[in-house]
Amino acid sequence: MEVACAELGLPDARVAADDAAFVQDRIADAGPFAALTHTDLNPGNALVAPDGVRIVDFEGAIFGHLGFDASFLHFPFPTYSAHWATLPDNVVTEADHAYRCELARAMPGEVLGRLDQALAVGAAAALAIRVQRLPLLAATSQPSHTRWRRRAQLVQQIQVFTRLAERAATLPTMADWFARLADAMSARWQDTTTPPPATFPAFRSARNR
Repeated sequence: MEVACAELGLPDARVAADDAAFVQDRIADAGPFAALTHTDLNPGNALVAPDGVRIVDFEGAIFGHLGFDASFLHFPFPTYSAHWATLPDNVVTEADHAYRCELARAMPGEVLGRLDQALAVGAAAALAIRVQRLPLLAATSQPSHTRWRRRAQLVQQIQVFTRLAERAATLPTMADWFARLADAMSARWQDTTTPPPATFPAFRSARNR
């Protein structure tokens, strides 16, 4: 990440090194947030059955930090680039609330109170994987739609992470660096923000609720 930013003339990633080390430590030692983590939650791995939604394709699952998977409720679905779209804010809020209610059945209150930080840590870890694609985002040989999708998706995910970090009052240096990275991308590549991302078709009627 540091090398890619330096080669592309983007904001120096080294300023966020301490926050990155904090995230790495939390991911490596999840403590009370350790859980079976799917690592590839996306619509293609969710089957709608008569009795509810069933998650499949656990070949990449690990015993890791639950914030990684939970952050996908907010991004959404950072590993599902080919059909990337966004969710209405109210849908994200309801999903987040439902997730917290389920965790409340199993987690002590003092642990649940640290969930915001756990989400920010998981989102940072997921975003750190995505940002390694910066050289690919800079390539001019890719089709215009693919180029827009990759760039716009990363910027949208950065915006989500910075909101989660602000809500949790954590990782301020990393959040500031990511925000500057998004600004630099938008200034360099117009298609980073134009056109704006679409909403998943199933949720378009929920956009203005």
